[in-house]
Parts: sequence; structure tokens; C-alpha cells
Amino acid sequence: MNNNFFKDYEKKDGKYIYVGDVYEIDLDSKSIDKLMKKMWLSLIGLFILSILSGLIPFKGMIEAPYLIILFGIELVIILLMLWGIMYFSNCRYGLTKMQYNKSVKRFKNDTIVLVIVELASIISAIIFEIIDKFDGVLFFVVFVVIKILGILVTISINKRINSLNFKIISSKKE
Repeated sequence: MNNNFFKDYEKKDGKYIYVGDVYEIDLDSKSIDKLMKKMWLSLIGLFILSILSGLIPFKGMIEAPYLIILFGIELVIILLMLWGIMYFSNCRYGLTKMQYNKSVKRFKNDTIVLVIVELASIISAIIFEIIDKFDGVLFFVVFVVIKILGILVTISINKRINSLNFKIISSKKE
């Protein structure tokens, strides 16, 4: 992805004006409000689920570095998605190419990666429990349930984003 977005700006009367493509969402104002509420709640819920999974005194999260690394990766992805929702919040007025790339494209890619990381966490936790002979199985079950809930929320975000239609409006003068 080329990050050189300056080519989408022209200087007129001493000010820079955006002249690149604008991505307009095909929803009315009420539907956009509903979508934004769902997106924010989903991402905040996902963040809380991730933090909870890290706070559970599950032995694997204390003794297994691979689980801690997966937790760190998961947290970074969710924080990037929270950063992306701030760009996406502008969707009612149209998104610039940079805003589209840092929100819609990010959600599409990051949700897939996040499901893979969450599944890897569950598989790693199962392997840890087998090696640990299921000592402390209650916290293991709570950990896995939280991860499954996280996967479901992540899939719902992915479906929501993939169901959106954007029109590309070119504002460049030919």
C-alpha cells in the first residue's frame, strides 16, 4: 500500500485542497449512526474481552511465553482497529483514500488476522493444559470461552464491514 497521499492534494491560494478519490458509503444518516454505534460497541467489547483474557489467572498466561506473545499481538491488532474506527467515524462525509485504507481495509484484514491469533491462542491453551495435565481447568475453560466470544465479535465486525457498499467519487479534474 502506497502511503504517499500528498499526490491527492493540490495547493490553491496557499491552502492544500484534497483532490483525490472520495469513498462514499451507501447508507442514510440514521443507518450510519446505527452502524457507528455497533462498530464502537463491538470494538470496545472486543478490547474488554481481550483484557479479561489476560487478567484471568490461567496458568498458561503466566507460564507459557507463546500465549503471552499471542495476547500481545491480539492487543496490538485491537488497538489498531480502535485507531481505525476514528478514521471511519468520518464516513458520513466520505472517506479520503488514506481514511479508507486505515479503516475499512484495516478492518477487513485485521479481523481475519485476529481470528487466526485468537484460534492460535485457544489451540496453544489446549496444548498447555494437556502438558500441564489439566491442572486449573476452571480458569482454562473461562479463558477459552472468552476467546470464543472474541472470535464471534471479530467475525461480526468482519461481516458488518464486508456488507458495506462504497462508491468511489473522483474529485480530480481530468
